[in-house]
Amino acid sequence: RISAYVLLMLMIVFFVTGYSLAGMYGMNSIISKKLSAMLHINLAWVLAVFFALHAGIEIRFAMKRMKAAG
Repeated sequence: RISAYVLLMLMIVFFVTGYSLAGMYGMNSIISKKLSAMLHINLAWVLAVFFALHAGIEIRFAMKRMKAAG
């Protein structure tokens, strides 16, 4: 569950920085373009790692359920 919550928070920050770069929905007034570009680029790697971690954990649990059911 922790990986899911971390992934959710990372996704929210990723969307905010992306909208800030695009100048949409007034997000560029919340965070500067320079900071949002730096965060957006660096968060892509962290986001990929946490997504892989989260998917791996969920696949492991699904495999255990299938083995127990079958």
